[in-house]
Amino acid sequence: QSLDGRYVIVGGTYPPRIRCYDVHDLTLKFERYVNSNILDIVMLGEDYGKMAILQDDRTIAFHAHYGAHESIRIPKFGRGMAYESTTCELLVAASGSHVYRLNLEEGRFSEPWSIEPTSVAASCIAVSQAQPLASVGCEDGIVRFWDNRSPDSLLKPFLKLDVQAATSGYGFADDIHLQHRNPHEITSIAHDPSGLYMGVGTAGGLAVLYDVRSSKPIHIKEHKHGMPIHTLKFHPGSGCVLSSDEKLIKIWKYKATGDLVSATAESSSSAADRFHNSNSAIGSVIANVEGSGKFTNFILGGDEKDPMGNHSGLVLCATEQPKLEAYYIPQVGLAPSWCSFLENVTEELEERDLKRESTGASGDLLVRDGQETVFENYKFVSRDDLEKLGVSDLIGTPLLKAYMHGFFMDINLYNKVRAVANPFEYEEYRKKKVKERLEAKRASRIAPKATSTKSSSSVNPDLAERLQTKAESNTKSGKVAKGILSDNRFGNLFNNPDFQIDEEDENFKLRNPSGVAAAATKRKRNEDMDSDDDGDDGIISEDNRSEGLETE
Repeated sequence: QSLDGRYVIVGGTYPPRIRCYDVHDLTLKFERYVNSNILDIVMLGEDYGKMAILQDDRTIAFHAHYGAHESIRIPKFGRGMAYESTTCELLVAASGSHVYRLNLEEGRFSEPWSIEPTSVAASCIAVSQAQPLASVGCEDGIVRFWDNRSPDSLLKPFLKLDVQAATSGYGFADDIHLQHRNPHEITSIAHDPSGLYMGVGTAGGLAVLYDVRSSKPIHIKEHKHGMPIHTLKFHPGSGCVLSSDEKLIKIWKYKATGDLVSATAESSSSAADRFHNSNSAIGSVIANVEGSGKFTNFILGGDEKDPMGNHSGLVLCATEQPKLEAYYIPQVGLAPSWCSFLENVTEELEERDLKRESTGASGDLLVRDGQETVFENYKFVSRDDLEKLGVSDLIGTPLLKAYMHGFFMDINLYNKVRAVANPFEYEEYRKKKVKERLEAKRASRIAPKATSTKSSSSVNPDLAERLQTKAESNTKSGKVAKGILSDNRFGNLFNNPDFQIDEEDENFKLRNPSGVAAAATKRKRNEDMDSDDDGDDGIISEDNRSEGLETE
């Protein structure tokens, strides 16, 4: 992170590149590609305008605001870099027996520091913020110290610290089955901002805490994975050390109280209790952070007031994943100003836990009585819903949070997936609404009263119509007609063509003489109406013909 606390620089691979993020706008500032894989990045100025990039092809690339500025090569493959601001020197720990010094003010190499014996190579380097002291970790398990104020005639270390002898018998340091050849190799070094403490990480998974006034370690923390400790950070605000290997980041105490406890105790005792741990013994573990991928590096996210993140509880982790992983630990520190909303989220979670403890609710309850606000931007979906949307492959990924018989999905992701699965859903919804409005208008109109009731029977419709007319009356014949229509035994009489009544049959005419006469009268009336219509058509045609003759 830059010294002004605004920009975060990240190095990646496939292909090799760097990205700059602006935390004020929470966006990507720029992206640049480099020629080879990145080993280390050092910020030389207040912002991203001056930075040095160590690459695995023995090249150090310098970048400015406009892009790549210059690149130089070193004799050996580099392993780490550190910048000494008092002398404007860029110190490079390389695979050989020398520590190269590049004077950025003069633009040339100074005489390198030499390591004895010559068969030993440097593996990491760090510079103290409070003292002109450079610490170089080597493959033989010894940390060598140089005074940056010494003249070029004193190119050898003035002090050596034997970490291998101090850690003999601890953890996995003596395990012959380790994948590294030398488990005592120094892989990381860090200095406390006050200059009184120093942390050393080994390839055997040990984090060793030293007081610079003594050669005996104060505490040795075992990571119990047998993997190298690649990053060490001091957090003076909480009095913790953050040490990381590929598996996890371990947060443990290196002093009883931190700076935040004394600073918040003056304003609020409840705020001070937040950073005060009941187990304040040196070496006590505060938290362990496990990521979704292998950790490669991490920093403490800061802001303008705290660019180094000494009082921050936000940890930004680089892993073997396409995106950075961010973890906020309220017990360690405060949230930076550019993500202060994390404080509100933690307060809501704390209030929820307190309510559950007081009401005796189960601990896995996510939404209760409509009072939960942390998951209000999520949509609950079942397995059937996921199959309909075609995203059942997301089960088991961080995009779905399992709960009861379904999952919680981010509402923005749900809307996007639904829009892709059914692109015409909005058109169907609009047509449905229009149809409902039209039906509502029709219902408000005064409907005309039906003058007659017609039967919908396909067989014997005349008989069904006569029976329905009789059924409307309260007479004895009307009750009989109503019983015939409602009895299922007579259903085939109106549905089955085999029961069709032949009104031209002689037996029907003899048994229903009144019905035959009524049918003949009705037939004659229809024929008279048809003849009247034909006569009208003839008169109209003759009138049209006479009009045509007059026009001629």
